[in-house]
Amino acid sequence: MRVQTHRAYKLRSILIACLVANILLSMLLIGGLSYYSMQSVLRNKVEKGVQLNVRQVAGEIGNAIQNLESAAKQMAISGTAAGRLKDYMASTGYAKVQNKQDLDDLLGSISYSNASLGLIGYFDPKNGEMLLSTQLARPDAQPDSFTALSAKGSLEVQGIHPSLYLYGSKQLVLSVIQPVQLQADSPRQAYAYAETNYNVVDQLLSDGRYGFPARYILADKQGRIVYSQLDAYPVGSQADIGFESVSDERTGLVLFHEASSEGWHLLLAVDPGFYRSELDQWLGRFIVFAALCLVISLAAALFVWRLIQSRLTLLRGEIESMADSHFEREHHPVRILEFDVLLLRFAKMRQRIGELLLQVEEKERRKRHLEVEKLKYQINPHFIHNTLNTIQWMARMSKQEDIFDMVAVFSRILQYNLSKEGDWVTVAEELEAIEDYMKLQRIRYNYQFRLEISLEDKLKEQRIPRFIVQPLVENAMYHGFTDQNGCVTVRVRREGAVHYAIEVSDDGIGMDSQALERLLEESDESSRKSGLGIGLSFVDRSIRTHFGEPYRLHAASSPGEGTTMSIILPIRSHEEEPT
Repeated sequence: MRVQTHRAYKLRSILIACLVANILLSMLLIGGLSYYSMQSVLRNKVEKGVQLNVRQVAGEIGNAIQNLESAAKQMAISGTAAGRLKDYMASTGYAKVQNKQDLDDLLGSISYSNASLGLIGYFDPKNGEMLLSTQLARPDAQPDSFTALSAKGSLEVQGIHPSLYLYGSKQLVLSVIQPVQLQADSPRQAYAYAETNYNVVDQLLSDGRYGFPARYILADKQGRIVYSQLDAYPVGSQADIGFESVSDERTGLVLFHEASSEGWHLLLAVDPGFYRSELDQWLGRFIVFAALCLVISLAAALFVWRLIQSRLTLLRGEIESMADSHFEREHHPVRILEFDVLLLRFAKMRQRIGELLLQVEEKERRKRHLEVEKLKYQINPHFIHNTLNTIQWMARMSKQEDIFDMVAVFSRILQYNLSKEGDWVTVAEELEAIEDYMKLQRIRYNYQFRLEISLEDKLKEQRIPRFIVQPLVENAMYHGFTDQNGCVTVRVRREGAVHYAIEVSDDGIGMDSQALERLLEESDESSRKSGLGIGLSFVDRSIRTHFGEPYRLHAASSPGEGTTMSIILPIRSHEEEPT
C-alpha cells in the first residue's frame, strides 16, 4: 500500500499558536471596535444619565415651587389669613397687637406644615417694608424686585436669588409673591411672600449626583436667563432652548435642557472632556486585561498540552497492546470525561474483538460439525419419504384405505415442513398445507371440525413466511372449542389499495381479554405440547421481522362469540417478492 508523506506539525505548537492567535485576534477586534465605539457609547450613556438627572432636578424644583405656591395661596386667598391682615392694617393699639399675634400664629402654622419653607411673610410695597415674617428679614428686603421666572395668574415665581433672611443673605432660595387686596374699594395691596429654606437650592443644584463638575442655568419662558452658575451665560442673556442636548461651539460645553410644565427652563452645562477621561481610563484597563489574558492563555495552553500528551501516550499504549494481541488488558480511568469515554469504548472494542475472534473459532468448529449434520439432513428426509411411501402402498395392497389416506396426507405435510425451497411460500401453498393438516387431525381424533377457506384469486401468489397461518388454525381448534364440532373460517381478502388481510375465525366459546393476552404471550415451549408446536408469539415475531414493526398479529374475542385472529400485510409485486 502506497503511503503519502506530508510535513507533520506538533500538536503542542498548533495548540499554543491557536490559543495565542485566538486571544490576540479577539482582543484586537474587540479592542478596536470598542475603542472606536466606546466614545459614542459612553457619551450616550452619560448623556442619558445626565438628561434623566436634569429631568429629576427640574421635577424637584417644580415640587419646591408648588409648595411655595401653596403657602402663598394660604396667605393671600385664605379668608382667615387675608382677613386677619386686613384687620391688622386697619386696627390700632391693643387690637393691632392682638391681630399681629393671630397672624404670627397663622404664619407659623403654615411654615411648620412644610419643612421646605424658609422665610414667609407680608410685604408692604407702599412703605417698602416687611409687615410680618416668620424669620427676621433684612431691612432692605424688597421681594418685588427679583426677576420673575414664571407667572400663574397674579402669582409670580421668582428666579433663584439671595435669601431675605437677615442672617442668610449669602444663601440662595426660590420664592413666590402673591398680591393681597387689603380693601375692596382701594387699590392698596400687600404681597404674600414665601421662600424656600437655604438647604433646598443647595441640594437641588449640587453636582454630586453626576460624578463630575456640572453647572445649572435657569431661564424663563422666552429663554431669558434669570439665574446662571457660569459667567459665559450671564443673567439677562438669551439661552437656546430649542433642543434636548447640544454642544455649544462658543464655550465648548455640552448643554442639557429640560422644559417644565409651568414654562420655565432648566439647563445644565457639562465639559465633554470628562467623557474622554472615562474613555482613557477604560482603554488603560483594557490593555492591562488583554496582557493578563495573554499570559493566562499561554499558561493554559501549556497545561492543556501536558494534560492531552499524557492521555495520548496512554491511548497509544492501548493501541500497541491490542496490536500485540493483548485483549485482556485492564482499563484504567484518567479522570477526564472525553478520554475516559474514548478509552472505555476502546477497551470494549478490544474486548469485543477478542470475543469475535473466539466466536470465529467456535463458528469454524461448528461449521465443520454442521457439514456432517447437513449430510445427515440430506439423507434422512429421503429415507423417511421412501419409508412412508412403502407403508402407503402396503396399506393399499392390504386394502386399508384409511391408512393409505392418512399416510398420504402426513407425507405431504412432512414434505411441506422439510422443504428446502426457502422460508417463503405462496398464500395458496400455505392454505393447502392447512387443509392437509385438518384432514390429518380429523383422521387422528375423529373430529368433525369444518374448515372453510375463502381466497381471492389475485392474492394466491402473494408470498408469506412459512407457518404464519397454520398456527392460527391450530389455535382455533385447541382453544376455541370444547367439543368436537365447530367451524374454522380462513379468509384472504384485499384490505384497501395496497394491503390484504388474512383472517382466521372460529365460532367457538371465545375468551376474555386476560385469557387472550395470556394466549398471545404463550411461549413456544408451551406450544410444543400440542399440534405443530408453534405458538402465536412466533407468528407475531415472524411478521414483525419480515415485514417491519407496524405489521403484527391482531386478535379479538369475547366469551360466547368466538375468536378472530387477523394479519394485515402489504401487497407486493413480483419484483418486490422475497426469494
